Amino acid sequence: MRTARTGGGRRHRVVLLAAAAVALVLLVPFLLGRLAPDDPLGVAGAPRFGESRLTWAQGSTIHYGEQRLDVGPRVVRTMVRTPYGFFVDLARSRGPYAEATMAFFDGSRTAEVPGDVSSVSVSPDGRYAGWVDRDGPWRPAGRIAEIVVVDLESGAAVVRDHDHMGGGFGDDLTARYSELEPTFLGFDADGLAYWLDAEGHGTRWRVDPATGEKELVEPDPERRKVQPELGEPYNPSLGPWTWLDHGAVTDDQFSGDRGFLSPDRRFAFGGSRPGRIQVTAADTGRPVRLDHGHRFSYFAGWLGEDSFAALVTDDVDPVYELDARDTSVGVLMECRLPTGRCTTIRQVDGLRSLVLGTGELTFDF
Repeated sequence: MRTARTGGGRRHRVVLLAAAAVALVLLVPFLLGRLAPDDPLGVAGAPRFGESRLTWAQGSTIHYGEQRLDVGPRVVRTMVRTPYGFFVDLARSRGPYAEATMAFFDGSRTAEVPGDVSSVSVSPDGRYAGWVDRDGPWRPAGRIAEIVVVDLESGAAVVRDHDHMGGGFGDDLTARYSELEPTFLGFDADGLAYWLDAEGHGTRWRVDPATGEKELVEPDPERRKVQPELGEPYNPSLGPWTWLDHGAVTDDQFSGDRGFLSPDRRFAFGGSRPGRIQVTAADTGRPVRLDHGHRFSYFAGWLGEDSFAALVTDDVDPVYELDARDTSVGVLMECRLPTGRCTTIRQVDGLRSLVLGTGELTFDF
């Protein structure tokens, strides 16, 4: 009898284990993979997304030119395109407070990026990506923030820097980071990476990802180091930052408005009116009038040296109600410079869930 019970127990265990294995296999396609902290990012092969094409996301779908790429079942809330894939902040639902996870999508596979990741930026040439990881190394006060820069050709981390991020005995990291938030600022035109630390008044550093050489850019007086040329990181989906005085480029940042330049630096985008693309000749400030024919317009990324994508709409309701149906409608258009002529690419519905190629939700109510 004992032998019979033992054999039956084994048979039940085998059946249960087999069922569990089958369930796991069925579940795998719906799980988000996770990259180990010291492993490559998972990029492979030649870059597939390096061309300037209309890029946007809605729900679980990324649109790159004519391609439709599915990252389901999660929902895209932010997106950064690289030649090798997309950094996407994936939420569990469409709600504004839904839990989200940063992941890397290479066009077919989605894998979670390790850590508590924010401030993801890519270099203008698409070679490097960088971010802040709040789950850096342990210190007496807890985990401190760390700057991470990855070589996208290999997927390997080439910079991990957590100097001047606090964490000593008695340090309140929550209070420190609320006042001095560690921030990855991006890359400049030469591919140098910039960030702010969490000491003093938040000091700016930069590093050459190719060599690992690091230097202070805005040192405080106690460190007594000579300030090198400032440099200016920027979002390559927009363009190099500049200051504008009545639409013309100026060196006077105290009287000018913040803006960015076209790839050939002939045109400037700026102005203080939200929901309005304002384009001027960079040298004279002469306005370029866009003939899209709609009330609101939003820059949606470059399509070439002299053309860009725009989202235009007449119907934006600034009230977000979880139970309310999103009836907003917009049009994605291609606008050409210097003529300002805009032509329709396609209509899009439900603008509250639309993520443009510049990275963020268009209307994050």
